[in-house]
Amino acid sequence: MRYLHEGHEETGLPWLADIALRKEILPGGAQLDAAAFTEAAFPGGLIQSGTLVGRMRADEQAGIGFKPARVAPDVNPHEQFYLVLADVVNVKEKSDVELCRHRSLVRYNYLPGWATLAAGAKAQIHSLYETTQGNRYVQPGYTGLAQ
Repeated sequence: MRYLHEGHEETGLPWLADIALRKEILPGGAQLDAAAFTEAAFPGGLIQSGTLVGRMRADEQAGIGFKPARVAPDVNPHEQFYLVLADVVNVKEKSDVELCRHRSLVRYNYLPGWATLAAGAKAQIHSLYETTQGNRYVQPGYTGLAQ
């Protein structure tokens, strides 16, 4: 699994603490609503691994994809929430997405934008996933960059 971190392509998902990645993937995949991901908030259409997305149950029934999450106390908060498992490089070109199954172990402080994420979004993540603060050990000489 590859992801972007501070402009570098890396392997692994620092925010996902579980080792056996297959069981964290929500079967069947999902779609994103590309129009909901604005250029201002998601430059180049990049949706980073670990981004919280959501939708209403009515959207699901109508076949409308996931959008950037709206959580309480936002107006009209979403009813379904998931973390994006792998980067979506350009949502305007490809809106397929893999989602992380609820109850997976997540290192919340490695999620993109965690420091500035709204309190409601943080609470939603803590309620849906097993969360722990990450403290990643890096071996001397390891660069973390994808080959």
